Amino acid sequence: MRAIVVQADGVILDPRRPEPADRPGHAVLAVRAVSFGRLELEAARGLLGFTGVPGTMVVGEIISGAQGVGRRVAVAPVLWCGTCDRCRAGLREHCADRRIVGLQGCDGGLADRLAVPVSALVDVPTHLPDDAMILLPFVMAALRVRRVAPMPARALVTVLGDGPMAHVCAQVLRTANPRVRVLVRHPERAVALDRLGIRWRPIDEAGTHADQDLVVECTGATEGLDYAARLVRPRGRVVVLSLAAALRADPGTLARLVLAEIDVTGGFAGPVREAIDLLARDGIDVSGLVTQRLSLEEAVRRLAARDARTGGAEFACAVP
Repeated sequence: MRAIVVQADGVILDPRRPEPADRPGHAVLAVRAVSFGRLELEAARGLLGFTGVPGTMVVGEIISGAQGVGRRVAVAPVLWCGTCDRCRAGLREHCADRRIVGLQGCDGGLADRLAVPVSALVDVPTHLPDDAMILLPFVMAALRVRRVAPMPARALVTVLGDGPMAHVCAQVLRTANPRVRVLVRHPERAVALDRLGIRWRPIDEAGTHADQDLVVECTGATEGLDYAARLVRPRGRVVVLSLAAALRADPGTLARLVLAEIDVTGGFAGPVREAIDLLARDGIDVSGLVTQRLSLEEAVRRLAARDARTGGAEFACAVP
């Protein structure tokens, strides 16, 4: 089969990648669609030392290994063992043997076929298109923010970013706090925010008064965490949804966070079922957030070139 493979010396499209083997407790899927955004770009750059097939959010049809051959399913990207102390304590997203599809210890979906544990399969509501389902990790992360960061009605809340993660996060957080605003780098990409009635302004026009109670970093840019640190009030909270921003934090930024006693929290693996239910009942609008559809040949060229357009505000769907 064909598969995009991240190797120590680069990224290739392997036309003869071995087929995934049938294993007990695993299902083999024919990939229908897979995410192609910043995480895939970072995986190609070796994030977390990754080698293998990238592609974190996968929608496919069951070929073998699970009931309902031909059934359309999504893959919950965080895999856990279910038996370690953390799993038994309710921290299965932080399993001692955690793997992340297409990012850490497990091949992803930028291939014709993929094998994953049956426990990771989630049925897709029939009326939801594949494009909506590959945005599922953003909905999960936004729900995690809502859980870990209390937001009283009068709290000042800012979301940084103009990509799909920021759009999704702003919609989810607005259900708890209608005063949420988004700071964008590219005003032309804020059309969807206008349509949804979400407050926004260009980031260059926003003052850094250190008065925000909560700032959510969704840019993935090197300077994203630094900007968040200058926006949040002393003893406020920053939630970082971008691995890239966290890995490239400037030491001066970390010092500012310590001196101002800022609570910094990560957000990654939120509740899968709740996220799907929210999408299924049209609780958030994800229309138009997938901006491109790519073949595997087009996708590997972008990854090999470390094309920045695959991150930030651009989000594509790769179709084998």
